[in-house]
Amino acid sequence: MRRLLEENKFTCLVGLVFLVGYSLPGSAIESVRKANSIFNYILADHLLHFYTFGIFAFVLGWERGKVSKFYGRQWFAVGAVALGYGLFIEFYQLFLPYRGTQLGDIGWDVLGIALGLSLAYGFLRWRKKTNPRRSR
Repeated sequence: MRRLLEENKFTCLVGLVFLVGYSLPGSAIESVRKANSIFNYILADHLLHFYTFGIFAFVLGWERGKVSKFYGRQWFAVGAVALGYGLFIEFYQLFLPYRGTQLGDIGWDVLGIALGLSLAYGFLRWRKKTNPRRSR
């Protein structure tokens, strides 16, 4: 367990930042969205789920891919971990008086996770082709 945490320090940090972000009241984001009309679209709730879980899955996949050779089933395991984290956040928000849980958010999480893992896979393959000595 300790080795797993050491290998995924950055992923843990990103996950903690996202947990804090999803714990903030919705009014904190609303004030930014009202400041500029472009933020209305960029900071829409469903897109925030898409961005954050895409980033989380990318970081998790990238860190796992740098440490060991990555095969098909392991990508699904990383996706399952990211989705489990998304389900945990939705469950956690049930107990926050100023947040709500929406099942549609899970769908946006899944889309973000798929994109994040696809990008991580592509970058790891590119890294292996451009510098075969650095990849394991």
